[in-house]
Amino acid sequence: MFVLLVFSLHSLLSPALGQTIPEADHSSFIPDSEGDLYFLLDSSGSVSYDEFSKVKQFIGDLLQPFKFGPQDVQASVVQISTNPTLEFSLNQYHSSTDVNKAIQNVQQRMGDTNTGKAIDYVKQNLYAENFGSRGDVPKVLVWMTDGLSTDDISTPMKLLKDMGVSVFIISTTGRGNFQDLSAAASEPNEKYLKFVDKDDLGIITKELRDSIIEHTHTRNLQAQDITSTGFILTWSRLPEDEGRYVLEYVPVSDPGRTQQKIVYGDETSVSVSDLRSNTTYQVTLIPEYSGNYALPEVIMVSTRSEPVEPRSLQVINITATSFLVTWSRVPGDWGSYVVEYFPILDPSAKFQKTLPGDVSSTMVSNLASNTTYQVSLIHESGVQYASIQVSTLMDPIKARNLHAQDITSTSFQLSWSRLAGDTGRYVLEYAPLTDLSKTIQNVLYGDLTSMLFNNLTPDTVYQVTFIPDSKGHFNQVQRIRVSTLPDPIKARNLHAQDRTSTSFQLSWSRLAGDTGRYVLEYAPLTDLTKTIQNVLYGDLTSMLFNNLTPDTVYQVTFIPNSKEHFNQVQRIRVSTLPEVNQRRPLYTREITTSSFQLGWSRVPGDNGPYIVELELMSDPRRKLRKTLSLEQMNVIFSHLSPNTQYRATVFSESNIQHVPPQSIQVSTLEEQLSPFQILISDPSAHSFRVSWGPNLDSVAGYEIQYGPIPSNIVRTLQVDSRVNSTVLENLRSNTTYLVTVSAIFKSGGEKALSAIACTEHNETKVKYLHLKDLGSSTVKATWGSADGDVQGYRVRCRRQAGHSSVISVAPQAKSIYLTDVAEGTMNKICVMPIYKDGDGKNLCRKIQMQPGTSANSYSRI
Repeated sequence: MFVLLVFSLHSLLSPALGQTIPEADHSSFIPDSEGDLYFLLDSSGSVSYDEFSKVKQFIGDLLQPFKFGPQDVQASVVQISTNPTLEFSLNQYHSSTDVNKAIQNVQQRMGDTNTGKAIDYVKQNLYAENFGSRGDVPKVLVWMTDGLSTDDISTPMKLLKDMGVSVFIISTTGRGNFQDLSAAASEPNEKYLKFVDKDDLGIITKELRDSIIEHTHTRNLQAQDITSTGFILTWSRLPEDEGRYVLEYVPVSDPGRTQQKIVYGDETSVSVSDLRSNTTYQVTLIPEYSGNYALPEVIMVSTRSEPVEPRSLQVINITATSFLVTWSRVPGDWGSYVVEYFPILDPSAKFQKTLPGDVSSTMVSNLASNTTYQVSLIHESGVQYASIQVSTLMDPIKARNLHAQDITSTSFQLSWSRLAGDTGRYVLEYAPLTDLSKTIQNVLYGDLTSMLFNNLTPDTVYQVTFIPDSKGHFNQVQRIRVSTLPDPIKARNLHAQDRTSTSFQLSWSRLAGDTGRYVLEYAPLTDLTKTIQNVLYGDLTSMLFNNLTPDTVYQVTFIPNSKEHFNQVQRIRVSTLPEVNQRRPLYTREITTSSFQLGWSRVPGDNGPYIVELELMSDPRRKLRKTLSLEQMNVIFSHLSPNTQYRATVFSESNIQHVPPQSIQVSTLEEQLSPFQILISDPSAHSFRVSWGPNLDSVAGYEIQYGPIPSNIVRTLQVDSRVNSTVLENLRSNTTYLVTVSAIFKSGGEKALSAIACTEHNETKVKYLHLKDLGSSTVKATWGSADGDVQGYRVRCRRQAGHSSVISVAPQAKSIYLTDVAEGTMNKICVMPIYKDGDGKNLCRKIQMQPGTSANSYSRI
C-alpha cells in the first residue's frame, strides 16, 4: 500500500511555525492612507522553507503600522504555484492583528512557479466585488520572488500596469533575469525594483513602506468659500496634537512670490486672504510633528475673477502716422498694462506695448495713414478693460506721374514727374513679382525724371518701387508693375535617348548665335534641392547622365549662353527605368529550444553594414535589432522561448533600393521535459522503488533527493542518465517521504519533479505476553523478546478506571509491575518493541481484575 502525489518543486514541504502577533498600538497607525494592496507570494518548490518564512515575516513587519478597513488600507495575499491560490481576499480582515495572523498562517503550496498565471488572476479580479476590490482607490502590487518563473510574465504584467496598478518587485536571490524584472516593475526601476538577500529584507522595510504610503496617502486638503481675493483651507486632523503645520501658497505664474503661515497642530482650517483675482495658486500643507508618516499635501486653488470695472479709454493727438492713447485708473489696480493695436483689415499685423501699472498713457507711432486701428487696454492677467477704434489721417501727398514705356523682352524705360520739395535723390527697387527676394536697388541723384531697366527676363512681371527723399509730406512710396515682352526664341530640339535604370543620353540642336557654352542642371523631381550642375564648353550637342536612381523622374534644365535673344531656358523631364531587384537568400541552422543561427549570402552592391531584425510572430511589437559589419554574414540568436515562431529580416542600408529586405520564419524546438512522471512501487517497512521517465539523450544524469516529512533531513543519490529506476533503502518504517528527481541536462539546465511515498509498518512484535493479577491493584506483565536490534520496549496500560499510562523500559527487561489498576475492572495492556529506524508492532492482552477483599486475605508482594 502506498500514497502517490505529484508536484513540480525543488525544495521540501514544511509547515510554517505558528507565531504570536502582538496587539496593534492604534496610536502608531499610519494616518490618511487608503488603497488596495496585493501581495504575490512565491510558494513554489524553488523557494526554501527558511526563505518562505522570512518573506512572510517581512510582509507582516511591512504592514504592521497600517490601519485596515473599508475606508482605509486593504490587503490580500495570492500564492504563486502551479495554479494561483487566494489565501485571503481584500475585505476578509479589518485589523492589523488579523492580517498579520493570516499572513503567518500561510502554508507553502510547492509546485511550479507559474507567476504569469498569478498575475493574470489578480488582473481578472482587480475590480471584482467578491475579491473585496474598490474601484476608486490606488492599487499597489508587491511581488516577492526568487527571480524564477516557468511561464511568461511580460504580457499579463503590462496589462496590469495599464490598468493603473503600481508594481513593486522584491527579488531575494538575484537569480532572475534583470531585463525581464526591470520591464515588469513600474518606473523608475531604482524605486520599484529591489534585489536583497532573504536575511537582509529588514533593511528595505521602511523604504518600501514609505513608497506604498506615497501611493495610498489620501488627499484630504480642500479649499472652500473661494472668492476673488481669498479662500478657506480645511484638512483632517493629525493623530497627535503636538507639532504644527507650515502653510505655503504661491501664484503658479509667479513662483518668486511664495508666502508662508504657521498653523498649530490642533487646527484643521485656516483663512487665506489678500490674494490676486483670477489667479491659480499652489497650496502646500507641510506637517511638522514627531510622527514618521505624515506627508506634505499639495492642491491647486484658483481665485474667482473680479467684475471688470470699465476704464475710460481715449485717443487724442491723431496724425497720419500716430496718436496718443490715454486711460483712467481705478483703486486696486495692480500689475502692468498691455496696449494692443492692429489694422482692422489685417488683424495678423498685431502689435503690443507693455507698460508699468502706474502709467496711464502711451504714444503709438509708425502707423499707416488713412487706416482704421483697433486699440485695446488689457491687464497682464489677460482681462480686457476697454477697446476703441481710431482712424489715422490721410497723408496730403500729390501723386507723381509714374509710367513705363519702350517695353521690350529684356528692358523698359521708367519716367516720373517731380514735385515741389524734391531734393533730387531717389531710390528705385525692382524684382520679379514671383520672387521678391531678388530685389535690386538703384540710387539716383540730380534732377533725373527717368531710368532705363535692362538685362531683364522676357515675359516676366516686375514690381518697381519708387522711394523719393523729399521734404515735408512728399516722401510717399509708389509702386508700379511692368511686364516684359515674350522673347521670340526658336526652340531647341531637346530630347532623351538610351535610357537605362541608372542613365540616359540628352541631346539638343544648336541655334545661330550660340557661343558654345551651356549649363545643364538636373535633380529628382521629388527633391529639387539635390540639384547637380554641369558646365559644357565647345560645340557639344549631347551629354550622358549616369549614376542615377532607378525608377525616378528627373527634371533637366538647359541654360544656353547665347548672343541676342537666344538664351531661352528649357526644361525636360526624363524617367529612369525600374531595376530588377535581386534577392538575398537566407537560411537557418542549429535550431534548438532557445536559439538558432541565421545566415545569408552577399550580393553585388552591398557596401554598408547589415541590419538584422528579429520579431515575435505573435507580437511584432517585441523586436530585436542588430547592426553587423559587412564582413559578418551570420548571427546567433539565443535566450529565445521554446516552441515559438519568430521572423528574421536582413537588409543592407547601402543596397536597399536594389535588394529589398528579405525575411524568413523559424520556430524554436519544443522544450524536452524529463522526468515527465514519477512512480513509487514495491513499498516495505524500510524501502520502496522510485521510477521515472522518459529517458532523453539530452540528460547527463539524475539527482534524487529524499527525506521524511516533516523534517529538515535530506539525503542525495546520484544516478546515471541510462537508469530510470532505483530502490531507496534504510528508511524508517511507517514514515512519509518526499522524493524529488532532478534531471541535469547536458546544456546545463535542470528539471525537477517530486512525489510523496510512505513506508509500511514494521511487523516485528514480542513473542508472547502474559498478564497476572497479583492483587492490591497490581498486575505483572511478562513477555518474550522481539527479534532484531531492539532499543527498548514501550508498555501501554489502558485502564477502565483512571488515566492510561505509557512506560518505556530497557531492552534487557522482560517484565514490569503495573499498579493503581482498579479492582474488578477490565484493562488492556500492550507491549511494542522500539528500533532505531521505527517502531515495531503492538502485542496486546486484556485482564479482568478480581473484586476487592480484605487486605489480610493476600500475602503482600
